[in-house]
Amino acid sequence: MASAATEFYQKDIGNPSSAPEHLARVERGGGGHRMLPIVMRPSRSGMSFWMSVPQGFKAIVAVHGRHQGVWGAGWHYAPPWVTIPFLVSEAHWVYDTPVKECPTADNVMVTIDISLVVRINTDPGSDGKHAALFAFCDTLGPQQLSPQLNAFQEEAVRDMARNRRYHEIYDLMDAQHDEQLENTRRGLNIHFKAYGVEITEIAVTNVHFNNSVFLKEMEAPAIYRQQDEFNKLEQAYALKTIEIKEKETKQKQLKDEDLEKFEAELQRKVEEFKKELNKIRAETSKQLAEIREQEKADILNIKSQSNLEVAEIRQERDIELSKIKSEGQAEADAIEIETRTKVEVIKADVAYQVAINKAKALNHQAGAEAESAKLLVQKRDYDQKFKHLRVLKGLADNRHLAISGNNGDNQVSQLLAGTNAGTVIGLNVGK
Repeated sequence: MASAATEFYQKDIGNPSSAPEHLARVERGGGGHRMLPIVMRPSRSGMSFWMSVPQGFKAIVAVHGRHQGVWGAGWHYAPPWVTIPFLVSEAHWVYDTPVKECPTADNVMVTIDISLVVRINTDPGSDGKHAALFAFCDTLGPQQLSPQLNAFQEEAVRDMARNRRYHEIYDLMDAQHDEQLENTRRGLNIHFKAYGVEITEIAVTNVHFNNSVFLKEMEAPAIYRQQDEFNKLEQAYALKTIEIKEKETKQKQLKDEDLEKFEAELQRKVEEFKKELNKIRAETSKQLAEIREQEKADILNIKSQSNLEVAEIRQERDIELSKIKSEGQAEADAIEIETRTKVEVIKADVAYQVAINKAKALNHQAGAEAESAKLLVQKRDYDQKFKHLRVLKGLADNRHLAISGNNGDNQVSQLLAGTNAGTVIGLNVGK
């Protein structure tokens, strides 16, 4: 049964980030063809200013409908007037096409299933302008790719079939032994290179005879050939196994001998190394003993030299300290005398200033009292008169007080004066 044919086409999708999901879907077209969305056209929705190109895709970018460049995978700033007319996958596509009614050299009709591995060249190129990608989208496009592939492929397959008899047609399925398939792939690449399309692999996946009689006729020779090939291979395998076992035995024996020689040589080297090691250890012990003796002598010498230097340093230190002390004491005495002198001078200056200030204070106090005496004259007069009045009031209130004066001929006054006088001296006139 012939395999289902495939067909490339351009698919309209929504957000460009959903492109990988569309690649995973298997869609069928007219005639049961398997549809391959080699190019997708995303739509703009909403007012988003960012678009995401998924990994494994290249996007041709248009501004106001004019192509401006190519975006790789990732987020891109895209105002509403920026669109992606072509979102191209970088994947390799398996394109299957059965070529029917191919006549062989002896006019036997066969159907040959061909598989191509196709990819779009999305490399930026040496100038970084993605010329191959623009050539595919602008010149060929996905709608024209399938018809041209089918036409060139069918012509090449029919030519291969015409050069073989019907019993040789199965050799086409062994691509390693058929240079014509590789020549066909090179011819397809030469033609489609200008459109940015590359065919990386080509293979015949199956061959079908349209007449069942030829199938039965070819079964027996094919089975015989296969059985003969199997017997030859089995015999070759047995011979090869015997040969390998013989080589393995010889190699094992040689390796055992080499191993014994190697072990003996290693043992000899080990003994030599042990002798050398013992000699080195003895020499090292001797050198260590000499070093320790020399070390002790050096330590004693260093200690004695250090003690001598320390004694000299201490003596110099004591001399310097004595000198510093004597010089310091003299300087201290001089400083003390000078300090006392300065203190007495300062005290004298201060006493002088204090006397001056006291004189000024007394002068100010005398002036203030003189000024205040003028202002207190009336107050002193008032106080004196008030005291006089108090004396008079005291005299007036004293009942035992008698005041006599010049009474003249006033008898009443004379009588009153005599009465009061008697009272003063203790005479009770009334009695």
